[in-house]
Formats: sequence, structure tokens, C-alpha cells
Amino acid sequence: MFLKSIIRMNLSISFLFALCACESPNPISTEPVSAIQEQLQESGRINFQSAQNALTQARSEYLSISADLLRTSVDVEAFKKLNSKVLPPMQAVANSLSVLKLGEEQLRLQTDFQMLFSEISAQALNGINLNLAIYQGAIESPQSLGGTLSSQALEALSALFQATEYAERYAQQLAAFSGLLENSSSVRDSLRNQQTVIINGVVRLSEDLTEQSELIQLYQTFAQTLTRPELLARFADLARQTYGAENVAFNQTELTPVQTNPNLIQMVVSEGDGQYRLIRVQDGLLINELKQDSRGLSASDLLNQSNVVIVQERA
Repeated sequence: MFLKSIIRMNLSISFLFALCACESPNPISTEPVSAIQEQLQESGRINFQSAQNALTQARSEYLSISADLLRTSVDVEAFKKLNSKVLPPMQAVANSLSVLKLGEEQLRLQTDFQMLFSEISAQALNGINLNLAIYQGAIESPQSLGGTLSSQALEALSALFQATEYAERYAQQLAAFSGLLENSSSVRDSLRNQQTVIINGVVRLSEDLTEQSELIQLYQTFAQTLTRPELLARFADLARQTYGAENVAFNQTELTPVQTNPNLIQMVVSEGDGQYRLIRVQDGLLINELKQDSRGLSASDLLNQSNVVIVQERA
């Protein structure tokens, strides 16, 4: 009887050991899982910290030019730095946010990013609006001095237009990250309102210029920065004033999806000495190209041939 009890006890202990062995996790199979999970979390943490660092850098770069954006004589260099100094770290933040899982901390970071974008955009728009208000008070109002200030006003408007172009490029680059910014389209619309006022004023005031060198300088400023197809007709007016109607060919026919091999060249301006400016529309933007041609063709001739000529793009 005693022996049977011992045997029965040993069998029970063996069963318990076997049961525990079945329920215990295999250390070989779980260790890699915990290790990979740890590294996944670490990569997310590093990306999050990188985004925070980039946002701090963007804020610092913005604060260094914030006051300059509000100068009443517009500081074009400050607006240029929106693209060269502020935009790169803002893009870095947007890149990180586009792949991070949005927990509580990540949502706060996204909110901070959106607030900084709004603050920067408001400051840029404010600076341009302040200068436009000065221009309108001096030139457009019934009590203005009119043409006596045309030369100075044109110089100011040219600088303002460059500022709007830099601000628009900044906003467009960040708007490319879909879902991160809700007000980027409104910012672009505001900038386009400003650009419309500027180029309308430029075309009107340029009629008072008598020096060809001043007209050429004004034309070159807009030719090298204009990117919106809807402003092309007003730019054509400026080109005609500068070089004469016979030296400007403007194709206003619409490009439709059914066209095969459409001619993308929209305007040719003969700038003299065998140099032609060819302006084409591509992906909604105006592309300026220069071509040297010694055949003495008119702008109209070159426009009609522009689907076969090879042009060299300005760097």
C-alpha cells in the first residue's frame, strides 16, 4: 500500500512537471519578438525627437527674420529666407509627421507645427499687406500724387511681387504634405490676391515710364519670377510696352486633354540681338526659357515653330 502511494505521488509530480513544461513559453521564440518590438519603438522615438528638434530650429530661424517681414520698405531677402532657412526644417517636421503614429505626444507636435505655419504665414501676409496699403494710399486713392511717384512705386511693387513669390513657394512646398495643414490653400489664395493687385499696378504705372532701361529692368524682374499662368495676359501687356507689340507673340488658345503633342509654348518675346524668351506652361506653372537664334525670325514665327525647336533652359 505504501509503495503504491509513492508510485501514485511520483506519477502526479511527473504530470505536474509535464503540464508546466507545456504552459511555459519557449524563450527562444519570445526573445526575438521583444527585441524587435523594442527597436521598433526606439526608431519611432528617434523620429519623434528629430521632428521636435527640427521644429525648434524652424522656430528659431523664423524668429530671426520675423521683424524683417514687417518692414514698410519690403525686405525681399527676409522673404527669400523663408525658403532657404525656415522651409527645410519645416519640411523635416512634415516628413516625420507623415509616418509617425499619432499618439498624444505626436498630436501635440502636429498642433505646434500647424500653429507655427499659421504664425509665419500671417506675419508674411501682414508685411505684404502693410506695403500694399502704403502703395494704394500713395497711388490708387483719389488724393494720391499719381504719376509723380510712379518710378518709386514700381520699384516697391517689383520688390513686393518677389516677396509674394517666395511666400507662395514656401506655402506650396508644405501644402504638398496632404492632411497636415488645413489653411494652406487659404494662404495661397491670399497671396494670389496680393499678386493680382501688384501686377495690375505695375502694368498701369509702367505706362508712365519713358526710359527703356527702366522698362527692361521691370520686365526682367517679373519674367524671372512669374509662375502663375493666370497672370500671363497682364505680363504680355508689360512685354508689349517694353519691346513693342510686334516683338511679342501670345498664344491664348487653351490646352485640352484631347490634344496630341500640344504646343506648350504660350508666349515668345523677342528681346533683341537674336535673344528670345519662350514661356511655356507645365504642370500649372510658367517656365521661362531663353533661346539664341540668328535667323532673324519674328516672335510670331518662332511661336509657330516652337513645337520643334530645341530651347536651352536658363539656370
